[in-house]
Amino acid sequence: MTAEETLNLVAKQWCTLEDIMKLGHLGRNSALKAKKKIKDKLEKQGYHIPKSVVPTKEVVAFFDIDIPYLESRVSSKKLIKNNENVLEKADYNSICYVLDFLRDTLKVTPNNIEKCPSILYLKIEAIKENWKFLNEKKINTRDVETCLHILSTDPEQLKKTYEYVSAENRYGKKYIEQITTILRVSVERIQEIEEKCPELTRENILSAAISRKGVDEIKEIVRVCQKNEVKVTDGVFRRSATEIREIIRICQENGIEIIGSVFRRTATEVEEIVEICKKNGIKITGSIFLRRTSEIKEIVKVCKDNGIEVIGSVFYKTADEIKEIVKVCQENEIEITGSVFLRTAEEIKEIVEICQKNGIKVIGTVFYKTADEIKKIIEVCQENEIEVTRSVFYRTAEEVKEIVEICQENEIEVTGTVFLKRAFEIKEIVKVCKDNEIEITGSVFRRTATGIKEIVKVCKENGIEVTGSVFTKNSKQLKENIEYIKQNYGEEYLTTLIVSKNLKHLQRTLPYLQSIGVLETIKTSASILSLTLEEIKERQAFIKNIGETIVIDGKFNRIFGMPKKRYQKKVKEYEEKKKLIGEIKVAIQEGQELDEQINHKKQEQK
Repeated sequence: MTAEETLNLVAKQWCTLEDIMKLGHLGRNSALKAKKKIKDKLEKQGYHIPKSVVPTKEVVAFFDIDIPYLESRVSSKKLIKNNENVLEKADYNSICYVLDFLRDTLKVTPNNIEKCPSILYLKIEAIKENWKFLNEKKINTRDVETCLHILSTDPEQLKKTYEYVSAENRYGKKYIEQITTILRVSVERIQEIEEKCPELTRENILSAAISRKGVDEIKEIVRVCQKNEVKVTDGVFRRSATEIREIIRICQENGIEIIGSVFRRTATEVEEIVEICKKNGIKITGSIFLRRTSEIKEIVKVCKDNGIEVIGSVFYKTADEIKEIVKVCQENEIEITGSVFLRTAEEIKEIVEICQKNGIKVIGTVFYKTADEIKKIIEVCQENEIEVTRSVFYRTAEEVKEIVEICQENEIEVTGTVFLKRAFEIKEIVKVCKDNEIEITGSVFRRTATGIKEIVKVCKENGIEVTGSVFTKNSKQLKENIEYIKQNYGEEYLTTLIVSKNLKHLQRTLPYLQSIGVLETIKTSASILSLTLEEIKERQAFIKNIGETIVIDGKFNRIFGMPKKRYQKKVKEYEEKKKLIGEIKVAIQEGQELDEQINHKKQEQK
């Protein structure tokens, strides 16, 4: 059989006896023996196998059929057939050498070679030279299939571009890591865009350079974006200026945030995606444009079938991948949140195993990291006797280690909130706090160093003591609260515990407290503001029922400060007591009535 015939045969899920005869080049009796061996092996492993067939993958393994080799032969023919100029630009032997190197050494699949046929135009020596250069410069080549076009570049041009872009006074090597494709672009093209499009950022210049757009069209794309206040990202260079206008129009009409990923799709596709989202009540986020309409429909169906909220992160995966993830989560009783879709089903299994081994609750944030990263983070935490909380997984093991060192140096308690910030941010926050004599508590790490400075400034301007609670709000929110309180109640109400509350909450509770004549009490007893207006009214009614006053000795009744469970317990006890008293009263009344009846009878007898 030809390679193509063999591949067509093994594409089936099950193999018949005749298939085994063809694949193994066997007679009927020998094929029967082979089939029996395969079947016996599987049944010993606990599998139930249909009578007349066996799994094709087991037959492939039994005969050790080299599928990648067959695919390379089929795809090579297809490649040459579909790209007739290949043989015009390269001789047959050279193509064979290149294909063998790509397949055997670099492990590139034929399908991916087909996407970049220009690789076959180059001599094998040139490709190997490029490969060697990329490795010497420690350029990320793990996913070689995505950089075939780089390997197909003239070696001298590649080196020249590398030297130009990697220079720190121009772009720097980090940009090559981010946009590796730039290495296939000539220096002359980069320089032309730099000269004629000075309004572009360095990253934009490189993104524009790797596109196939002419300089005039690049300028027009930038003009359209600027006119519509759309950020120029690498995505915009996927489309023409006309397409961008149309996509912007659709987004504006449908209230869609115009971000880079939307330009992955044509205007028609964007419209179709909008319709699907409207029909299914899906919030339109950037990640949805990673998928085509047919894929989105499949994903929505899978999510609905499994009771999963269709949120942005699910679109990082295909429908089949989501099914696998759901299965693993259900087997391990893991809540299916957005972060699980950052990992594959196999990765989730690994993570679960590590968490269970270390007594860690499998929560959403762990899926921000790989299994190996989690192991390292746990080790650092254990070494430093730190509780492994969800926030530590926002950081790498090295970052955790560095943060711990900074906290220890500054006698800061290593709590969950510190891991919301990077090490250098913590250093900045510590400095600002020390400069302003602010106690370093967990709440300060909710803000940046600049944010803390702004909050301190607002507090000082208004004579407000700077304590931990003010950092629950940013400077803008504090200003709004202060302005509202000043205008309606006066500066004497500008206390830390009052201004740190939600503005809408203040706008509801303060007028009510004023209406019942107890507003002044919040100056010294602001804990009541921790309750909603409904809770305040409920507790107020209860206090009245038990015969107590709202304010006692200049402070709000302690019932307002009770935790919810404790308050509910007190209400229950009161209701039970009230019921008991009621029963006693009824009993007394019944006793009195009985006594009266007895006395009445006695009188009648006399």
